[in-house]
Order: sequence, then C-alpha cells, then structure tokens
Amino acid sequence: MKKGFRKISFAIVSAVGLISAVSIFADFELLTAEYDFGLMKEVEGPKTGKVFLVNRGEKPDFIRQVRPSCGCTDSNFPEGEIAPGDTTWVSFTYNPEGRPGTFRKTVRVVTGEDEARHVIVIKGTVLGESGSLEKYYPVSNGPLRLTEGKILFGNLRLGTARHYFIRGYNQSPDTIYPRMLSENKDLEVECTPEAVAPGEIATLSFYLNATRMETPGEFKSEVKLIPDTAHPDQVFNLDFIANILPRKDSEVLIR
Repeated sequence: MKKGFRKISFAIVSAVGLISAVSIFADFELLTAEYDFGLMKEVEGPKTGKVFLVNRGEKPDFIRQVRPSCGCTDSNFPEGEIAPGDTTWVSFTYNPEGRPGTFRKTVRVVTGEDEARHVIVIKGTVLGESGSLEKYYPVSNGPLRLTEGKILFGNLRLGTARHYFIRGYNQSPDTIYPRMLSENKDLEVECTPEAVAPGEIATLSFYLNATRMETPGEFKSEVKLIPDTAHPDQVFNLDFIANILPRKDSEVLIR
C-alpha cells in the first residue's frame, strides 16, 4: 500500500513540477503569431509591422533577444522588465528592395531567464519596380514575366525522368490564370497555382520522361504558354531543349 502511495505521490509531484515548468517557460503570450504586410510596393521602401506580447506570469519578465530569419528584416523591442499583466511589443521592418513577389519569413523572440522561444511569421507580396523585374524576371510574356525564355533542361539519360522548374511573376494589376500546353507525349507541363494575383509568383514545371524513348540525342519541343486563359488568343512559344544520353549497360529498362 505504501509503495502504491509513493508512486501516486511521485506522479502528482511530477505533474505539478511539469505544470510549473511550463508556466514559467511560457510567461509571455503572443497576441498575434502572424503578421501580413499585404501588398507593398518596392519603390516605397521598407515597411514596419508590430505585434504585442502579454506577460501572463506572476513575476516581471523581459525580452532577451529578437532574431529575424534573414538579413532582409530588421527588428526592435523595448528593453527592461515587463510587469505581470503588462503588454510589450516587437517590431520588424521588411526591406523589399530587389525582392519582387511573395515572401514568408520568421522572427524568433527569446524571453526571460529560461530563454523561452516564440515564433512570429511575417508575410506579404512585393510589387516589383521595373529594374528588379528586368533583373530577376527578364523575359516578358504579356502579363507574366519569366526567369527564362528558353528552357535548357540539360542532360537526361535514357530510362530516367525528372522535373525542371522556372518561375513567373504577374506584373499586371489583375489576377491571371496561366496555362501551358505540350504536344509531345514525353514532356508534361503545368502552371501552379491556378490563379496568380498581382505581384505573386507562379511555378512553371516541365517533366521530361525518357523511359519510353529509344534513341539518344537532342530533344527539342515547343511549349505553348497562355499567360492568362481569360485571353486565350495571347499565346507565347517556349523552346524546350534537352540532351538525351545513352542508357548505361548496367541499367534496366523502365517501362
């Protein structure tokens, strides 16, 4: 009986200790764990956001450190102790220069002697200025700018298959619905997402399947790009070029 009592007592003490540890570790509560900058223009420069934290503990606490996930973001916070029940803040400034398109970053906040960690997610969409768009998306196809105009896939060995990806940027003020078409059975193409809002990024994927091919050599195909299916008459051609290598003697044909 005493042995069982000791086990129960130990369990209760352990549970109380765990609850105490959790409450001490999480004195600060983030009132908002995600901040959306929304649509911002690169030409307007850095933008600042702010979230608030409440000290839910029973003693004063403080912010020890704030660490953004990349050099594109600066941060600030008030020093000194925060009384129980009081509110403090963390601010962050995102620099959109040379960063057209959508972004999603994290800001890590370390608080108290126990170094409790909190994560703030910041996100938004940058409308790029002309210089950045020409640098990062040099190929203009109507409303959709691309990182590449000719798809140089590289080498692919007979009996294998792989993907190749490029990015597109919606430079128009309207949401577009891009689509690609391939007439070659060995080349599959796709645009995602289906709808691309102004300033957002599309991914153009190319899947070349050489498992059904019989001979090596240069592979060429023309892919039709419709930047916006709301205007199906606006069509652009993308040249797709790959080099098909001979099959290795040790490889088994995949069917």
